[in-house]
Amino acid sequence: MSALWRAFVLLSLVLDVPVLRGIVRRLTATPRDHGVVGGAPTLTPGRGGPWPAYVFVNGAHPERRREPVVARLLEGLARAGYVVAAPEPTGLGDGRITLGTLEETVLAIECIASLPQVRQGAVGVLGVSTGASLGLLAGADPRVRDSLSVVVAVTPFASLERIIRLGVTGSYRTRGLEVRREVPELLEDGVVRSLIATLSDPMERERLCAALEPRPMDAIAQVDSAELTREAAGVVRMLSSRDTGSFDRGYHDLPPQLKATIDALSPLSVAGLIRAPVELVVPPEDLYFPRDEVLALKRELALSRLTVTPTLDHTRPSFSRSQLGAFVEFVRFAIRGLRAPLR
Repeated sequence: MSALWRAFVLLSLVLDVPVLRGIVRRLTATPRDHGVVGGAPTLTPGRGGPWPAYVFVNGAHPERRREPVVARLLEGLARAGYVVAAPEPTGLGDGRITLGTLEETVLAIECIASLPQVRQGAVGVLGVSTGASLGLLAGADPRVRDSLSVVVAVTPFASLERIIRLGVTGSYRTRGLEVRREVPELLEDGVVRSLIATLSDPMERERLCAALEPRPMDAIAQVDSAELTREAAGVVRMLSSRDTGSFDRGYHDLPPQLKATIDALSPLSVAGLIRAPVELVVPPEDLYFPRDEVLALKRELALSRLTVTPTLDHTRPSFSRSQLGAFVEFVRFAIRGLRAPLR
């Protein structure tokens, strides 16, 4: 099966084109449920094998793999001839990213790579949004990095510190300038939940998590930091800052171990350790992560290719006759990503 045909199968389902969807489902084997492997529900292309594999890491979406476009993506990868696993790391669906989230992602990749149904050295990671950043972080982990043939990252962030700063202040520092940006509520919520989840005291974590509803960024400003430990009070004060000066001072005063965790969850800090080729794809302007994030990653990655395409709306591709050339470039990106685990 050629990479072009695999791309046709995948995109026909992801884009949900009625006629092509029917053709693809008639001409390809119905995926088989392989159960849960390493915490990840897994599909295989049918009988036989071994096959190449993809581990899909979703973004911060509450429906996770039940989101219709994600369900079509997983089916499309399996019908295109890949074992496909979709881990749901703890907290990711709610927007939380922690060291535990990363650990569960790495474990899922490690388990999939060891399956007898998976061709050795033919495992790709496909991540979208926050999941793309987790995929890059996993790609640098010594337990799995030599098993990976490609990391495909759709609109990742590079620096968690910069994204936290953006989520709290609405300001992004680029080329020495402060640029104001509209910040989606989902990004604000993820920033608050992620930082609260890193606190060392479990009772304080539970108490503050309970206080975050209905809107975490608004709710955190109402918390009385005088009743908290020094660590938690520092996090709450920083999250309540709206001007960049107060935020920067608050970040500087955070406990060293907390800043080390934020650095460990920043793909930029480990980009040089990724050995697999990396396919990066982003829209020209993204609502969530500034394009400077992916440009910073591109500079640090040893082997990477960047596709900038208006066919993406954050992570969702679309087809338009007026953007035919851009769509062709997106198809080429898809072919490269699908071909890599076949080598």
